[in-house]
Amino acid sequence: MTRTSLRLLTTVALAALAVGTVPPAGAAESPEAPLSWVALGDSYTAGVIPPTGAELDPEGAHTGCARTEGSYPRLVAEALGGRVRLTDVACNNAMLAEIAHQGQVPLGSPRDYLEGRTFKAVAPQLAAVDEDTDLVTVGMGGKDSGFGEVVYACAMQEPPRAADGSPVPCEERTRELVEARLASAVREYDDMLRRIHRKAPHAKILTVGYPSIVPEDVSRCTVGDQTQFGHMSRADLEWMRDGVLDPINRVIERQTARHHRYAAYVDTHRSSRGADVCAGRWRWVEGLTAPGYPYPDNVAHVLPNAFGQANTARAVLRAMHREL
Repeated sequence: MTRTSLRLLTTVALAALAVGTVPPAGAAESPEAPLSWVALGDSYTAGVIPPTGAELDPEGAHTGCARTEGSYPRLVAEALGGRVRLTDVACNNAMLAEIAHQGQVPLGSPRDYLEGRTFKAVAPQLAAVDEDTDLVTVGMGGKDSGFGEVVYACAMQEPPRAADGSPVPCEERTRELVEARLASAVREYDDMLRRIHRKAPHAKILTVGYPSIVPEDVSRCTVGDQTQFGHMSRADLEWMRDGVLDPINRVIERQTARHHRYAAYVDTHRSSRGADVCAGRWRWVEGLTAPGYPYPDNVAHVLPNAFGQANTARAVLRAMHREL
């Protein structure tokens, strides 16, 4: 596929996604070979939860990776029609090392692990990449930052109490873990990018950052609301935003810049400001639970819904238009 053809197709696809449609049949037809694209990532790439607006794909359900048809790689591929050949190996709960050189035992969807289903190990996601790959997108690092542990310890559990009866702040309980995780993530992200480039030396790598999850003004959040951040106090939320989420985006952006010859960062944070977990009906990321879904399908674990996935799809399409 030529650069000009791809630019035209991404322009059409962006216009279609902006109004919530798919380009008409034939819009992406061309005699050129399709772009070979491998999507790597964690839960934010896989989709995982029903609020993405689509069911689990059969392979994702079988392996336990919980990929949904409403995830941003699927939206981009659908918008570009037959002009891309997508291999989607994103997996719920994945970490950087599990992309690069380790297998992973997937947890499945929230329904799967609440109902006790177990799954076999899957191959490292990088196994899907080869020298014929043209594009690799990778949305990873959140779990490596300690974000999941912070949510579990500080949002899903009531805080322990100090001797005077006051709740122990989340930062005090998790700071050492997060600092160690972030330091490790710097090394792991660099290693991952080098490994991808070695396997696909002609590919462009687009690294996808995380959206706005905690608002700048945490007074908009309701403490104790399970559709938001549960037990987290507003001070805890500020710590999670400033000490965990913003730093992992900086790690991704800075490590990508070190490999700028073949990699580019995709910012999804700016475009999602104001659509965080505490934005009510306008949220693009669900909280601990998603309103309107019966248990266990309401378990959302702070993951993007259909609006959040569509926003990331638009950001990836813009990056493809710019970088390829």
